Amino acid sequence: MQPWWTGEMAGWIGGIGGSLLGVAGAGFGVLAGTLAPKGRAKRLVVGYALTFFGLGVLLLLLGVAALLLGQPYHVWYPFMLGGFILTLVLGLNLPMIFARYRAAEMAKMEAEAMRRSGQEEGPSAGV
Repeated sequence: MQPWWTGEMAGWIGGIGGSLLGVAGAGFGVLAGTLAPKGRAKRLVVGYALTFFGLGVLLLLLGVAALLLGQPYHVWYPFMLGGFILTLVLGLNLPMIFARYRAAEMAKMEAEAMRRSGQEEGPSAGV
């Protein structure tokens, strides 16, 4: 079978693809680290994570397909590496992100309950 690209092209694909995934991962880390504890932009953060998790699974499947089709190492390896990293990192972080959003929601509910209980007691409650 004819290789999909040369070894030199694989270096460019791996370098550019890895850089782009690294920058995207850093952006995700900043968004999740700053917004999730505050309970903000849940759709954005979770959507970002699920999109890149899906990309990771797709890359893994492409890598397996290339391997099964007899493509050389320099063709299937970039797919497998990128897919493995995305799937592993996001798969491990998604439960923690959901936990952060749950904790933020609980904190908001507790603050609202305290605010309501303080209103019922009236202005002389602290005297």
